[in-house]
Amino acid sequence: MQAKCIARHFLENIEVSLAPGYKPDWQMWPIPKPRDGLRVTVRAA
Repeated sequence: MQAKCIARHFLENIEVSLAPGYKPDWQMWPIPKPRDGLRVTVRAA
């Protein structure tokens, strides 16, 4: 429950976005995930 509250307040005050034109290269095995770690930009909202 506390994690949900922290996540809610955190996400209300920031903006997370991908770089324009970013296309992640996916690693499909053993778990699908971006190879470069999904680079994002985080800014204050």
